[in-house]
Amino acid sequence: MELEQQRASVERSPLLFIKVGLVGCTPIGFERQLATELGATYLNLDEIAGCIPEVTPQSDQSIEDAENERRKTAGIVMADLAVSRLVNGNNVMFDKFLNSPHNRARAKGIARRGGGRLIALNFKTPADVITERRLELQGLEQGSNGKIQSPTKEKQVVYSLLNRLHGVSSTEDIDRVITLTGRQDAERLSQNIRDSLVIGGLI
Repeated sequence: MELEQQRASVERSPLLFIKVGLVGCTPIGFERQLATELGATYLNLDEIAGCIPEVTPQSDQSIEDAENERRKTAGIVMADLAVSRLVNGNNVMFDKFLNSPHNRARAKGIARRGGGRLIALNFKTPADVITERRLELQGLEQGSNGKIQSPTKEKQVVYSLLNRLHGVSSTEDIDRVITLTGRQDAERLSQNIRDSLVIGGLI
């Protein structure tokens, strides 16, 4: 029996964890804690971008475009780091929420390049929270003068995200989707994820 367990452990593929859901729906520090418990390398795009020198905008390029190029480079570096860790048999967790099927497909490609499997942690935000956030982002709270406030550009962007926020489709090529409620504490969330992985024979 012990020999069979050892063989099964050897045959298990490394895992790439991604998150789907509303930003802020998980407890603070939860992802790093979970990555530690799962023995996964936690890759943070902002931290990687911070290690890349700022680029002086070209004459025909805005500061925003130059920053986008830097973050694009950071994304490439993060993908290469993920593949390297997966090839060496290590689990990996991305820090960003991937709410676009296109971005999840790219993550799937990274997992495959590293010989790993893609695990989507699908955080279901309660409907009342989404409604509350939408009202906040629309700027519907009336000011002291009784007039409806206009949303800022940043709020409009997030509101647009809320309108197209959706879970993982059953047609997507993801090895396992673990649906979770974001209101749970970090310890319970971690245990639910581990239980699902064990049931699926993934750890």
